[in-house]
Order: sequence, then structure tokens, then C-alpha cells
Amino acid sequence: MKKEHTLLTDELEGKLDIVEIISGYLPLRRKGPGYEGVCPFHQDDGASLNIYPENQTWLCSGRCAVSRRLDKLAPANRGDATSFVARIEGISFGDAVRKLAVRCGLAPRNNRIDVGRGLIDSPGLRQTRKAMAAARKIPGLSGQTAPTLPYFPELEDPDLKTGHLAYKGRLARPGYLGASMYRRYATSAQPRPGLVIALHATLQGHCQIEYPDGERKILDSLGMHDAGDVIWTDSGQASAVIKDVITRAHSEVEVFGVSTRGFCLLNLPGVDELSWCWPREPLEAGGGSRPLYYQTGPSETDVGGILLESFSVEGKLLPQYLDISGVTVPVTPVERNGRSHKERLDQISG
Repeated sequence: MKKEHTLLTDELEGKLDIVEIISGYLPLRRKGPGYEGVCPFHQDDGASLNIYPENQTWLCSGRCAVSRRLDKLAPANRGDATSFVARIEGISFGDAVRKLAVRCGLAPRNNRIDVGRGLIDSPGLRQTRKAMAAARKIPGLSGQTAPTLPYFPELEDPDLKTGHLAYKGRLARPGYLGASMYRRYATSAQPRPGLVIALHATLQGHCQIEYPDGERKILDSLGMHDAGDVIWTDSGQASAVIKDVITRAHSEVEVFGVSTRGFCLLNLPGVDELSWCWPREPLEAGGGSRPLYYQTGPSETDVGGILLESFSVEGKLLPQYLDISGVTVPVTPVERNGRSHKERLDQISG
């Protein structure tokens, strides 16, 4: 393997989601903390392919495992997202690294390797079609049609605009669990939304981002994604319901700004620090959690986390927003009741 592939592999580790990659080729269903599907590398009458988002690996416990035990030179029955793409498309490991690097914004697109398009007549893809046909016979994996080409959905928008929010990294990923988001936070790889105040397009693209605390950074445009136009809100115009990921307690907080992608500017509990928080995944896109982690004290273990579970904006400032998953979500005003127990008790005592 060439050295540049090794360097790219190191950078890809924090950006790939194996569930997103494999689900572009095969239907998957939940199984405990992971996923399962029909293995495309042999004639599989069950669902012997297991995907583990926690450590970003796949494992075939069927015929691939038997072949490997009998013959150490047989193809491996386990691996990561890159090895899966290389094997299923019949391309080299280096080409698979390059393909995924383009997908993640770590390398420019070229004509030799097209993201999301493999070799239509490769043995791996022919076997994939057979696996997809077998998957239709398994409960929970039905209703799928065999694709002619593997498909990577382009969910998050890389088209940056001045005055909009933007963030580095990825959020819209199937199977994006809280634990994996925490690992990204712990390695300083968690996305941090900020306002785009300048775009530099000559030669290599860069953008200048301003964060709510006033800090400004210049970042490569590759790997950045749009988080929508910003709508500033006055006091009392917007609020959000957040959940503490540790205590599981809910609370209502004031929102100081919203974006057309559903991001909300609010004070992080316990630190009195403004931050843009992304919304949880809509039910139509899977309803998964998208936790935001942050530092609450000087120690590395002083960490808090919240989920933005609901928000509302008064009037017609934001009737709906386009989630980064591609789902349009209506924004409904809060219904409040002016009556209270205290009011009634005061009447009685008076």
C-alpha cells in the first residue's frame, strides 16, 4: 500500500460511518447495538453479515468465516468500511481509500474514481444483486430493490454561503450513536457550527468562521457543510426543549437564533456559554440521537451533553426547516395554558 493511502486512511478513521457506507449497497436492519444484513460475498440464506457502529467494523459469521477457518489465504470475513468497499466493488484498497476520501471531502474528485459509482459488472456487485434478492425473503429486510449501482446519498450540503451557519465534519449518518459522537468530541473532532463571514475561493477554497464566543478561524472548505440561513430571535420569540444525556432530565431554554436547517443558538446548561446546537434526527429519517457534548469544568471528565429534542418559533419566522437528512420538518408554535394550580389556590385562600 502506498504511503499516501496510509495517510488518508488515518484521516478517514474519524470521518467514516460504516453503517452509512454498507447501507448504500445492502438493506440493513437493527440488531441490538448494531445492524445485520445479507452477506454479499457468498450465497447467504440468512443475515450473517453483522455491522458494529461502536468500533466501525463488519463481520460475516457465515460461509466467509468457515472458509477463513479452513483456508488462511481465503478473503477475510471481517474488516472496516474501506475493506468492504474494496471487496464489494472489486477495486484495490488504495482506490477504495481514494473513493471514500473524495466522499468525505479529504480529496478532490477526479474522473478516474467516481464517488458512489463502482464497476457495474464487477464480481462483487453481481454478488450484491444476488444478496439483495435474498434479502427480500428475510423479515425486516423486505421491500428493497436490487440497485444497478451502489449509492451514497449526499445528505449534507457542502455549498457554503456567507451569512449562513457552517460546520466541519458530518452529522447526518445512519446509526450515528451517542457513543461515537462522544469519541469525536473527546478527540476534538465533534462538529462546531459557526457563522460564515468570508469565503476565499481562489486556488484552494477556505472559509472564515465566527463562533458565538467571538473566536474566528480560517478552515479548509473541503469537509465543511452548510447549516442554513440564520434567523435572529428576540426575547420570548423562540424556545427549545433539551434533554441532559447524563441525567435524562428535560428542560425548556430560551433560543436566541435559529437556522433554516433547524440549528438553535442557546445557552449550554451549567456553563452559561452560547453554542449552536443541531436538532435530533426526525422520525422520518430514523429518529436517532444527535447529542452535543461540551466541557463543564477543568478536568477531562467534566463533560456535559444535551439533545435538542424540540423547538418552536413564534409567528411566521420559521414555518418549517430542512433537516440535514433531507427531511422537511414543520415548526409548530407551543400551546400554553394560562391556568395554574397556584392561581386556583390563591383564589381559595383569598
